[in-house]
Amino acid sequence: KYLWAIPLSMLAWVNLHIGFIFGFLILGSFCLGELIKWYRHEANDFKNLSIISLASVALGVINPFGYKMLIYPFLIFRDYGYRIVENQSIPFLENLNMGRGEYFLLFKIVAVVTIISTAFLIYKRNRVPVSLVIPTLATLIMAYLGIRHFPIFALFALVLLSYNLYHLVIPKLSFDITATISAIAIVCVFSVGISDLALIRPILGWGLMPGVLSAANFVETNQLKGPIFNNYDIGGYLIYTLAPEEKVFVDNRPEAYSRKFFEEVYIPAQEDETTWQKLDNQYQFNSIIFSHRDYTPWSQKFLIARLGDPNWAPVFADNYIIIFLKRNSINVENINQFEIPRNQFGISSNQ
Repeated sequence: KYLWAIPLSMLAWVNLHIGFIFGFLILGSFCLGELIKWYRHEANDFKNLSIISLASVALGVINPFGYKMLIYPFLIFRDYGYRIVENQSIPFLENLNMGRGEYFLLFKIVAVVTIISTAFLIYKRNRVPVSLVIPTLATLIMAYLGIRHFPIFALFALVLLSYNLYHLVIPKLSFDITATISAIAIVCVFSVGISDLALIRPILGWGLMPGVLSAANFVETNQLKGPIFNNYDIGGYLIYTLAPEEKVFVDNRPEAYSRKFFEEVYIPAQEDETTWQKLDNQYQFNSIIFSHRDYTPWSQKFLIARLGDPNWAPVFADNYIIIFLKRNSINVENINQFEIPRNQFGISSNQ
């Protein structure tokens, strides 16, 4: 009877996060496993799980977009005309030498061990639950094709690998050996975890990183005005800090913009000065607020061009953001007070 909490959970999940699709993946996998048991004339709970699954789908439709929300996860990963790092495959990122620190080798090891151990169990005629195999293999493929799925694959793989280890290794070992291996494994995991914790400790805690709102505070304190030209990476930050008074040019929701926008407007304006001038004339930008940690070729080219452009004055820069103001009567006071000398900027070869 406690399984009837699942439809209510799915109702909330559908309205909170696109990851709800994994809930339906789990439900479908369990239903398939029970269907196989029913086909083999074994004790099963297929009828009850089917009713619960249908109830979950029915309640999942209760959202602002109805049935369209349920199919949205299958439509979101299209070609936006703008590459998002976390949506790229392992081979693609490795070809760009972007695999450093991403644990790609560890992923491959876990994937190979998962597949081989599962295949070996099946070869030994041990029944591996479909409810474990399908979600793990599905998320393995998804993680290989888009690294954003690493965490969800890790969650499923942990369960399946534990199951495989229990049936392949544990029965052959004594209790003392099993306990010793477990203790060593726990010590190793904690050792690695503690070293990783030391690296990320400065960013742990509640709220925002110290100083991350400095640029927004600068804009507000000195009453800087738009229209704003900003880059993709910083769009959400500007919406959070400046909306609704100011509008952004772009934000980091690629699905909210057309492919034509990225390919014919946003990127060309940063790559080509003539295109930038036309766009500037069209929108009459008064300020440029840019994340200089955007290492796309076009953004770096654009920043270098603006630093050499006498029509724009850099007035703010910190570890995250640089702000330019157009030289006009509106900004003259702020420029006189805050303009940063050009010799304070340079081009780093490692960027």
